[in-house]
Amino acid sequence: MKLPDQINRRFYSLKFRIILIFSIITFILVGIFTRTGYFYIKKIYLNQLEEQIILITGIIGSETNPDFLDFIPKAEYQMNSTREFYQKFLADQVAKTDLTHAFIFDDKLTIVVHSHQDTLLGEMDPQLTLHKTMIQQLETSGIAASSPFKGKDGKFYMWCFYRLNDDYWLGVRENVRHLQRIDEIARLFWIIGIVGILVTVSAGWILGFSVSRPVNRLVSFSKKIGEGKYEQPVPDKIKGELKELVNALDKMRNDIMQNQREKEEILAQVAHEIRNPLGGIELMSGLIREDMLKHGLDVTHVKKILDEVLVLKNQISTYLEYSRPVKAVHEKIKVRETINEILSTLNFAGRGIQVQLDIQENTLYADIHHFKQIILNLLVNSLAVLDKNGKVIVATKIIEGKFHLFITDNGPGIPSENLDKIFRPFFTTREKGSGLGLSVCQKLCEENNLSLTVDNNTGAGCTFIIQSLKE
Repeated sequence: MKLPDQINRRFYSLKFRIILIFSIITFILVGIFTRTGYFYIKKIYLNQLEEQIILITGIIGSETNPDFLDFIPKAEYQMNSTREFYQKFLADQVAKTDLTHAFIFDDKLTIVVHSHQDTLLGEMDPQLTLHKTMIQQLETSGIAASSPFKGKDGKFYMWCFYRLNDDYWLGVRENVRHLQRIDEIARLFWIIGIVGILVTVSAGWILGFSVSRPVNRLVSFSKKIGEGKYEQPVPDKIKGELKELVNALDKMRNDIMQNQREKEEILAQVAHEIRNPLGGIELMSGLIREDMLKHGLDVTHVKKILDEVLVLKNQISTYLEYSRPVKAVHEKIKVRETINEILSTLNFAGRGIQVQLDIQENTLYADIHHFKQIILNLLVNSLAVLDKNGKVIVATKIIEGKFHLFITDNGPGIPSENLDKIFRPFFTTREKGSGLGLSVCQKLCEENNLSLTVDNNTGAGCTFIIQSLKE
């Protein structure tokens, strides 16, 4: 499924990609450093704890004399001097070494002596069962430590076993109290990592914005150049490598403007050079026509010459208007009266074409001659494509504080492939068209702070839109 265009553009935007890349890299690094740091610290701590508990267990085990353990009664809670001796010995060792407790058990994993007096004796400890294999594999005076485990109280502990002889073992349990602190350190690492990610995202957003903002301004500037709006100011406050791009775009704009001016000057010179001979042809053809009329001769061919000369003169006038438009003199224009005046010169009614006016805003500040020429050209275009029962609607309204004028017809519309071409100079689909009518209209609009665009209607025909660029 395709993403909507706006989301798709944001997803592939430079700013979004910078933020995404920074966030991914930070997340990966934080994850690696956090987990690596946690396991490294945990390993060091457990190794030190294991060495410590093995050392302590070895000392206690070496000081424990197993020769009298067989004299301890097997019955639960039955005390004698031997059990009391070993119980006191273990209690003293626990107090000196800060162990949780120490005990002695037999080959059936039954505890026979415990450092705590109130501990139940004569029963097998389930925890010892879990380590039965490790216990039985110990040789006399052999020591082994278990992995940390969580007790019923939620705290971590570690066992260590010392084989006293063939029948008895010493067991101690150490509180791995600092393991929880290591877990807390790991959580602290994650919190620091999350804060780091947020800081990185913020830094990425700032960096992306600092890069994408000037790029967007340059894109907007280049679009204006592409639309022929060469008066746009060069984006300022852009430094570094992008400044070179600004200078290149500015040079490109100046080169285009210079090339455009040269073309317009050449066009004006050619038009002037053609206009003089055409005037001579028109004059001589008129004289020939009058002379032939005096002698009663057929002047059909001469009339065709004069008609073609008139067409050429109109095209030359269009070329001159495009290359060197008269400077606009803005004044208050009454839109309804001006449009009615233009309609009176066109034969819409004679062609069976209906014209409807919907003038909600009747005032526009522009050059009256330019405005008349723009409206006349647009209406003539509609007249050329409409058949009998055609319809033209001319409407004005204020939208978001700006003047809008719409000229809508129900003709064949404009082929979609030509919509972005019709305002280009010399583009035409008519056999005898100059290709400058709409280009002149657009240029005159720009002279009067107006824009001219076109859209095809949903049903039939198209709509030309004139919009003021200032409120």
